[in-house]
Amino acid sequence: MICQLLSIKTRTFQQMKLITTFSFLLSVILFPDILLAQSPKDSCLKMHLVCMQMSAQYPGGNLAKRFGENLNVGLSYYVKTRKNIVIGIDPNFFFGKNVKEDVLKNLKTPEGTITNTDGNFANLKINERGWLITATLGKIYPQLFQKKIAPNPNSGMLLIAGVGYLQHRIFILDQERNVPQVSSAYLKGYDRLTAGLCLKQFIGYTLLSDNRLLNFFGGLEFYQGFTKSMRTYNYDTMEIDNSLHKDFLFGFRLGWILPIYKRVESDNLFTY
Repeated sequence: MICQLLSIKTRTFQQMKLITTFSFLLSVILFPDILLAQSPKDSCLKMHLVCMQMSAQYPGGNLAKRFGENLNVGLSYYVKTRKNIVIGIDPNFFFGKNVKEDVLKNLKTPEGTITNTDGNFANLKINERGWLITATLGKIYPQLFQKKIAPNPNSGMLLIAGVGYLQHRIFILDQERNVPQVSSAYLKGYDRLTAGLCLKQFIGYTLLSDNRLLNFFGGLEFYQGFTKSMRTYNYDTMEIDNSLHKDFLFGFRLGWILPIYKRVESDNLFTY
């Protein structure tokens, strides 16, 4: 019995060894570039970069009169060339609780409260909501940090500029749906929906590690929005807002990067 078991184990080991050897030879035949693979440590590679990011932002200009600080989250996509030029699209959503402009003041009692249809205090949530999307162009400068901070030619100082679209509004939520003054039929007169062209600048550092495990970027970002009201009439002021707004945002952004690339011999680098 023991001899039979040893014989079975021996045959199984030999079969696994044969399969492994065959798989390796097949990989060499079908995918010879695997053996020629280069590490990002040695070469400046072309990559597809998927970025998950978050930032804390502070408003300026006309936006600071309406809102306070906010949080910003986004999911971006970039292509990095072998010359470390990055081209991509950067959509983001931002939100905050600090709304400075009291658009519901004409609905309040002398005590500063709003009454619902039941005669009780209204349960309203008033927040900031907005989104922006930019097409971006930038470059990574590994030589500025040398090898102490930039471990390979794909890492270093990151400079980005972009142009896109910015939109924001005052988000008013009537949780119990018993304040008809802010129902869907009238909400547009209070939400201050504003939108327009925006510019973006970013300066920071990006790290793309040799083993693909530690990849991130961080730095300072700046947005300049040139916007106007998307509503025809404001109910609280009983006016039409035709003025142009200068809406600024600045803050610190930190993101995690998923790099997607195929590494082959140095004379013929390409990505998936």
